[in-house]
Amino acid sequence: MGIMKTKYINLKQCYLASRIYAGYATGTLNPEPFAYYSGWSVKWLIEDQINGDSSLIYNGTNKNSPWLSWGPYTWADGIIPRIDGLTWNCPADFAADGTHPSAAGRQKVALRIDDFFKRDEASKPWYLRSVTINVTAAMEGFLNSGTGELNMRDTVRIYLRNNASPYNALDSSTG
Repeated sequence: MGIMKTKYINLKQCYLASRIYAGYATGTLNPEPFAYYSGWSVKWLIEDQINGDSSLIYNGTNKNSPWLSWGPYTWADGIIPRIDGLTWNCPADFAADGTHPSAAGRQKVALRIDDFFKRDEASKPWYLRSVTINVTAAMEGFLNSGTGELNMRDTVRIYLRNNASPYNALDSSTG
């Protein structure tokens, strides 16, 4: 956490989460029960901060760590449903290695993260905050450089797109 606070000096909050189920792993890259145990390391780190570990100070003049909290818990025991219904099915939710999530698995994780940040009292103020983006544009050829006005009115539609392929439109506005 100290390294993160050094690299990202404005870091205030850090949500920690264990990895997803790894019982379908075909290799030695963090199979079960190690994936399950990663949840304990998250618990112990947060517990250390609560108990006053001096390397995890997040407020006052000697801050050297962000405030730590649980993020969404995404581990579930394969096809055995958790109380909230979460399961991990192979091959649908996993890539060929049985360790990394497939596109469907990544979507499942993303929806859990989104739902968590919408509901968590500490993340709602910044996660649900509206953002205004002001865009100024002039269509080439329509601008009268002498007056600084457009010779003709036109309509522009601006798209806000996901920053990952396939860059789906998340929102748009016309002006």
